[in-house]
Amino acid sequence: LARPPYNQFAKRGPRLAIALRQRGSHTQRMKPVQIPFLPEIDWLPERIKAATIKYGWAVTHIPKLNEVLEAFEDSKPWSLEQSTDLAAGMVRIRINQQPPKEIGLILGDIVHSLRSSLDYAVCGLVSLADPNANLRKVQFPFGDLGKPLNSADRAPLKSIKDLALPYIEAARSNGGEYLDVLNRVSNQDKHRLIVFTILRRMPMKVQINSDNNTADIIPDIDDLQTWMRPIQDGDVVEMGSMLALRPGFHIEDDSTPYALAVINQMFVNTHLALAYMIKAAEVMLSAQGLPPQASNFSAPSTPNG
Repeated sequence: LARPPYNQFAKRGPRLAIALRQRGSHTQRMKPVQIPFLPEIDWLPERIKAATIKYGWAVTHIPKLNEVLEAFEDSKPWSLEQSTDLAAGMVRIRINQQPPKEIGLILGDIVHSLRSSLDYAVCGLVSLADPNANLRKVQFPFGDLGKPLNSADRAPLKSIKDLALPYIEAARSNGGEYLDVLNRVSNQDKHRLIVFTILRRMPMKVQINSDNNTADIIPDIDDLQTWMRPIQDGDVVEMGSMLALRPGFHIEDDSTPYALAVINQMFVNTHLALAYMIKAAEVMLSAQGLPPQASNFSAPSTPNG
């Protein structure tokens, strides 16, 4: 299935911006990513409407997360130490404090709401097909990343396999690794442990915009090894012109640490998944001879797609 068009969803929620503190008093900020916001749609079945409300509740946690992140940055959690015993161009990193546990707690609240919104929407589709369906085992089928759902994953969704399941598969395919991370973070936070918060070196670079002759300082995704490498108090590193330490999070039994910017994409891809399921509800209602009241409804896609 092609992605649903995005034009109808112009309303946006709070921005998640992480301060990038450089040497001295000069401060830059990452170019903020706006969180897509779902508008109220009157004709939606009650459970799917509840899914959009739950998604909106996840959005309300972003200002608190920003507040905690800004307070952490303002506390000057790390510093650079120069010494005559170090080689030229090298500095010693001093870590004054680790990222607060509140980051992991708020992240847990966010992913719980996002995950719940997906579960609500699938339950809404199953209820639309069979109002008397037993929903105890119905949830969003994350399945195995990059693979179609197997028979066990599809079993609770057999009543919607013809009309709605293709939209759910499209949501999974387009959601990709970010929905997979959402699922794993949610499972850890709900059942086993608070999400670990870490501090790592964030590789940075200058990006020139030739159209307006401006420059942005952005993460250098080609230098993932710097981010992957643990950092400890007293480590000696090359000074560089854009040395920055940033908080991130770590999932239990996962070798890859995640930058907080992943949260942005969790919202975007959950938003897209809900859009597919809203479109599935529209198709199912039309098949039942109950066309949506808003006949001009158009489901959203991602901002860049």
